[in-house]
Amino acid sequence: MKAAVSVALLFFVTQAFGELQLIAGSESPDKHYRVSVERTDARICYRIDGLPSGHALLRIDSSYQPEKGAEDWAYRQSLGAEVHWRKDTNAVAIDESNHRGMGAVLLIGRQGKGFRYVPVDWKALMHSTGEPWDRGRPFFSAWGTGDTVILALVGRLYFQDGNRFEESGWLFTLDLSQNGKVFQKEKNKGSPK
Repeated sequence: MKAAVSVALLFFVTQAFGELQLIAGSESPDKHYRVSVERTDARICYRIDGLPSGHALLRIDSSYQPEKGAEDWAYRQSLGAEVHWRKDTNAVAIDESNHRGMGAVLLIGRQGKGFRYVPVDWKALMHSTGEPWDRGRPFFSAWGTGDTVILALVGRLYFQDGNRFEESGWLFTLDLSQNGKVFQKEKNKGSPK
């Protein structure tokens, strides 16, 4: 009976919303939530689903969106995201697959019985370092203490004086309870000076 209900539900979800696929290893530590990727004709988004119902609690657009002739590529890139739950399930970071600097880290915090997206302005964070960024991309590093998360910004600098490029990296500690406000930033010790 359970299998029949699951198949009927999957059929309904697929017909009503397009394609839906669970991201491997995305179930929360308390087993109450999971992250999936939903594709419709026009959009690809990540979903935080409540369990056991599978009801969508939050949808966030993927950085990878369909382009004519490459719809499957964008969907596959989205499915390759890594999901990092805090042990208490009060927050989750979706670290998208990296493709030539594309992709981002999407931060989501608990809000009541649901979740809320915490936007991060990476261009402003890059600018705050005072370095001449050519390009850069955030990566999940670790959960910090309290409501903080540590993210790495890794990328390439461009120096016009010598027409040269150099790799760089910074660590940012963001406070999710303060809407992603930067709590601390430091040059990654493994990065060139």
